[in-house]
Amino acid sequence: MSREAYASSRWRTRGPCDKRAATARTHKPATDPWLLTRRVRESLKQPGNYAAVWKTVLQYPLLENMALVECKAHVASAAGDLFERCIDGACGALNEKPIGLPDDVIARARVFHSTFNGAV
Repeated sequence: MSREAYASSRWRTRGPCDKRAATARTHKPATDPWLLTRRVRESLKQPGNYAAVWKTVLQYPLLENMALVECKAHVASAAGDLFERCIDGACGALNEKPIGLPDDVIARARVFHSTFNGAV
């Protein structure tokens, strides 16, 4: 039985909105949520899935949703970054200045450290 069929069969027989204690799950999930997340994340990294994943991601109103973020957020990008052309829109939506990242990994770590923990 597939994971989807297993998960939905538990509630389908009891009604779509039946949330009584008598119908609650009394056992651990058959699939560990952390493991499922890891498997999905790894499958999305496979080159054959790139096009479908990006088409789905880019259909969401990302900039509009960024404007709804209530906590402090930073926007960082390195020269030649895949999302470099989106920096202006993200900074505008979040009302933040962009953080330029150097190519050197150690220098990049110093930038992150000084940004989030004060000057090094």
